[in-house]
Amino acid sequence: MINNTSDLISIIIPAYNAEQTLAKCLDSILSQTYSHIEIIIINDGSTDSTQSIIDNFATKDSRIKSFYQNNSGNSSARNLGIKNSSSSLLTFIDADDWIEKDTLELLFYNLQKYNADISICGYYKDFFQKTEKEFQDENPCIYNRKEALEKILYDSEIKSYPWAKLYKKNLFNGLEFPLGRIYEDYAFIYLVINNANKIVKSNIAKYHYVQYKNSLSNSTTAMKEFHLLLGAFERFDFALNNKDIISDWKHYNNFNAKIFFALTKSIIRLRKKDEMKEEFSYVLKRIKHFIKTNSCGVKFYYLLKLKTLILIPHLYSIFLIATKKKKRKKEILH
Repeated sequence: MINNTSDLISIIIPAYNAEQTLAKCLDSILSQTYSHIEIIIINDGSTDSTQSIIDNFATKDSRIKSFYQNNSGNSSARNLGIKNSSSSLLTFIDADDWIEKDTLELLFYNLQKYNADISICGYYKDFFQKTEKEFQDENPCIYNRKEALEKILYDSEIKSYPWAKLYKKNLFNGLEFPLGRIYEDYAFIYLVINNANKIVKSNIAKYHYVQYKNSLSNSTTAMKEFHLLLGAFERFDFALNNKDIISDWKHYNNFNAKIFFALTKSIIRLRKKDEMKEEFSYVLKRIKHFIKTNSCGVKFYYLLKLKTLILIPHLYSIFLIATKKKKRKKEILH
C-alpha cells in the first residue's frame, strides 16, 4: 500500500441522473488502497436523487466535494472539475462505472516508477451483465509522445476514453473538453497526449466500463455519427499538421478512407429527408477534399465507394434501404 504522504489525486466524476449507479461508483473509490484523494462530483442538472446520494456520501467523507451546474454535458462538467481540483494529478471516472480497489495505486505507481506524464491501465467492458476484458498482456509499455499519438490516432493500443488514465494536471493547460459535442473524448484526448513526453500503459484491467440496455450511448443517430465523423476529420487534420507522427501515410490514408466511408454511409442511412442539410454538405465537402488531396495510395475500392457517396448520395440511400429490406425478407423466410 502507498502511504498517505504521496501526491494527492483529484478524481473527477460527471453525474447526470445517476441514482442507479453512483453509490457503487463512490464505494469503489472510497475503498481504494491509495487513499490520498479528493473526489470532485459535478451534478450536471440531475432530476433524480443523484444530489441526495452525493450529499449522503459527502457527510460521511470530507474528501468529497460536490458542484452543481445546469445540464450542460460531460465536457462542461469535466472542465468545471479540473478548474476546482486541488492536486497536480487528475483522473476521470464516469458515474456509471467503478474501479478495482488497487486501481489508483497501480496508476500512481507506474507514473512514478517510469517518470511518466500519463499512466494508463486496462479495462473491462461490462455490457448487460457480460464482462469482457480489454488488453490481456500484463507487461507495461512505454511510449514517447510521437509513439503514443500514432497509437491513439489509429485508435489501437491507446484509446480516446478519458478514464482509466492518470494525468499530470499541467497537460490540460490551455485545453478544455469541447462543449456541445457528442463523442467529445474522441475529439480531445489526443490533444492532451500531445502535451505529454512519456506515457506508460499497463494492460492489467482495473477499470469497469459499464453499459446498460437503456443507456443513451447505445443508441445511434445521424447526429451522433456526424459528431464522430467531425472528430475523425479533426484528428486527420491534426496528423496532416504533424506529419512526422505517422510512420506509414499510405496505410493511414486507407485507414481514414475506411472510417470516412463507414460513418458517411451511416449518416445517409440514419438521417431523415431534408435533415442535417448543413452538416451533410460539410461532410461531402470534406470527403471531396480528401479524395483530391490525400488519395495517394488509397485502395481503388475505397475511392470508388467514397466517390459514389459524394456523387449520388440519394441513390446510395435508396440502395441501402433496398438492401435492408432484402435482408429483412431473407430473415423472415428463413
